[in-house]
Amino acid sequence: MTGGQSEGLFVPEVDGNYRYCDLPPLTYATHGYSMTGLTACRGRPDESAGKQCQTFNTDTGIWETSYTFSTPLYGQTAWKTSKGILLLGGTIINGGINKGQTKNTTLLLPGGTHEDGPFQLLRDTYGQCQIEDPRSKSIILVGGGFGGPWYRFRNVDRYNETGLVESLPNMKYEKSSAACGGYYNDNGNLVLLVFG
Repeated sequence: MTGGQSEGLFVPEVDGNYRYCDLPPLTYATHGYSMTGLTACRGRPDESAGKQCQTFNTDTGIWETSYTFSTPLYGQTAWKTSKGILLLGGTIINGGINKGQTKNTTLLLPGGTHEDGPFQLLRDTYGQCQIEDPRSKSIILVGGGFGGPWYRFRNVDRYNETGLVESLPNMKYEKSSAACGGYYNDNGNLVLLVFG
């Protein structure tokens, strides 16, 4: 777990007990970053935070810079794909000022390199939540915002590693920076849950 006041490793156990140990803090981001596995990417409070990803090294016990970028960004979504970690959307920062949202995607490749723009999102957005659908090897992006907290979306879109697959029915209410997840019901259908 990362963010808030500390970083830590949490291991739940079946009998109701758990294990937790503190990890060293991330060296840059305090909010607006994404995390996939042991890699935390881009974030705020400043432009230097938005220009890098850090990966926790389990051998040394420290966070190390694993990717760097020329454009600062925060509020994106991250998805672990067969090719690497795919960053989707976000808000561009310039001179400490939000310069707008983006449709861009970035693929983080093994070895610290990255590929800009494997595809474009359907709309500019940040703060969308994601639900992975392992059976179809896709991700569902839910809600998000544009231009501030007062412009929120009801959209629900499915993407695979090559781009948009389909737009699903809109939610009843707009959501941005929400939490979401999903489960397969007894009929094998993916049920989407969105909170906040």
